[in-house]
Amino acid sequence: MLKNSKFAVAVTMLAQSVIFFVLFIVTCIKKKSIAGAFLALSAVEGAAGLSLLNCFKKEVAATVVDMGEELDVDDAAINDSLSNSHNEA
Repeated sequence: MLKNSKFAVAVTMLAQSVIFFVLFIVTCIKKKSIAGAFLALSAVEGAAGLSLLNCFKKEVAATVVDMGEELDVDDAAINDSLSNSHNEA
């Protein structure tokens, strides 16, 4: 599954979870027998959406590279280089 589509599916599932929870509240107020089904769907959709979002977060964290260790540059060398180029001009 592509990274961008995984994020989109996770957000969509979370939105559907909220909608099913609202439907649960509405049907519970009206004392309909289908209210429990909406609550179950809300819980399952929420869990699946959070799981996908967590997986996406781990993938993004794995692709981030810490550049601080690789770019160990001496500031004095940079300042000397800049002052030399400024003096030449």
